[in-house]
Amino acid sequence: MKKYLSLFVLFFLISSCSNVPSSPSTSYPSPTAEDSSSVPEKPSEEEASSSSDSETESTSSEKDPYINRSEETFYANYVPATSYQDALFRSEHYFRSGDLTPLLSSPQHASYQPRLGDTYIRNSGYSYSADGNSYTVYDGEGKPVKTIYKGGAYITIEDVCAYVMAFGNIPANYVAKKNGVNVKTSPWGKYLRLNFSRFYNTASGSYAKEPKLPTKSGTGHEGEYQYRERDIGAKGYNDGQKITRDTLRLVFSYKYGDDKVIKDSSDRYVFFTGDHYRSYEEYLNYYGGFGEKFDYIKKYVPVVSQPLTN
Repeated sequence: MKKYLSLFVLFFLISSCSNVPSSPSTSYPSPTAEDSSSVPEKPSEEEASSSSDSETESTSSEKDPYINRSEETFYANYVPATSYQDALFRSEHYFRSGDLTPLLSSPQHASYQPRLGDTYIRNSGYSYSADGNSYTVYDGEGKPVKTIYKGGAYITIEDVCAYVMAFGNIPANYVAKKNGVNVKTSPWGKYLRLNFSRFYNTASGSYAKEPKLPTKSGTGHEGEYQYRERDIGAKGYNDGQKITRDTLRLVFSYKYGDDKVIKDSSDRYVFFTGDHYRSYEEYLNYYGGFGEKFDYIKKYVPVVSQPLTN
């Protein structure tokens, strides 16, 4: 009997020890080739900068005023965006932020454009909000006219020029592609705009009749300017069913050489062409501020840069 009792006690002790939980492992397996895609990679500077500002999402606690607002109701009572947050809310619903003025095929020049002698003045004053998301556009006399908001949707020549000058990026209603985009399936519909391709500024060979744009930075950065272009659609560009690309383009300095994206606004040149690169007018960074038209015969003449406001 004692023998069996001893065996029972021994069996009990062995069983108890085997049920003690082991310490958790502190090592984790590395992702396999199959699941390594779940580890995010940091985008390159160009990828991050060339992404549309529409990727900016609202993080405000403000209530979205456009929930359940129909497109018809929105545009029937339209006013331009009144704040950065308002512009973001609009973009989330694919509504515009800028002017509803008619789509023109050429820029409207202000009745007063400041000059120094015979040379146009380019406004070198850049008026941003503290967070850098709002940009004030002045007239030639230095009076505020409107505000452009990062992440908003814009399509007029004036608004898109100001947006590019301020933020050097694509408004919310633009996509980088210039072909193969189905307007019918885009939530932007007739307000969709295309193109963020490179413009080579060659002005030689088969492009000999295209004028040469400025090539060197004036602020000490190395490398010639790399230019990009985007469509500026006049009336008939997008009817909501298809896009018919016309000859209107905006061409602007985007990078120093092949590497560094331009962040210094004073190195950002913006040019409008209405005849597919045959001639240009420089946007002078104020409302209605466009320089004298130039082409391959009448060369580009550098303007004078100075602030229009104190």
